[in-house]
Amino acid sequence: MKKNYFLLSMALLGLNTLAQEYKMPVQSVTSKQPSQPGNEPVFSADGILTTMYHSKWNQSGIPDQLDFSFSNQVKSIKSLIYYPRQTGTNGNWTNVEILYSTKDDPANFKTATATALTWAGDATSKKFEFDKEIINPAVISIKVNAAVGSFSNAAE
Repeated sequence: MKKNYFLLSMALLGLNTLAQEYKMPVQSVTSKQPSQPGNEPVFSADGILTTMYHSKWNQSGIPDQLDFSFSNQVKSIKSLIYYPRQTGTNGNWTNVEILYSTKDDPANFKTATATALTWAGDATSKKFEFDKEIINPAVISIKVNAAVGSFSNAAE
């Protein structure tokens, strides 16, 4: 069985001065939109930039929401990096909101973004740093409000 990963930064031993980027294991990934066969949400967290999640081609994929669930193995998260598809731009996210919940209260989502983030619709990675480290994360939700061509994709 493939391990799923979500590219995040984590403070090593809880010290921000020693922060390094690590691929954090993801327990599951879901999307509010149906996916194109062969481009299911799991491919947004498989550690391979040449695979991707993509919403169904013959219908609008916006709005979308991807939920990344974490096991107890993940103790904290400080930032995340979105990698859009590496060829073309169709579906690259241009306007998102980020929410999260913790293991202490997994049904209660907190907003991580004061306002929606606006990103270029190109293939460059986009990094988001949380105001404070999320301790014992349960789920990180990325609400996709707009994307190139009204589709949705994520390579990682």
